[in-house]
Amino acid sequence: MFVERLQLSPKERYEQFNRRYPGLINRVKLKYVAAFLGISIYTLSRVRAKK
Repeated sequence: MFVERLQLSPKERYEQFNRRYPGLINRVKLKYVAAFLGISIYTLSRVRAKK
């Protein structure tokens, strides 16, 4: 699972996270979500802004 996640783009990781854990993004600090996804907080912010 971890290796598969690293093969995805940051956008795909974020979308998969939202599908797998709906609503969790609003309850957890973004720095923890970014760490879980293996991306920087800045990348996560850019991905979220493009939605």
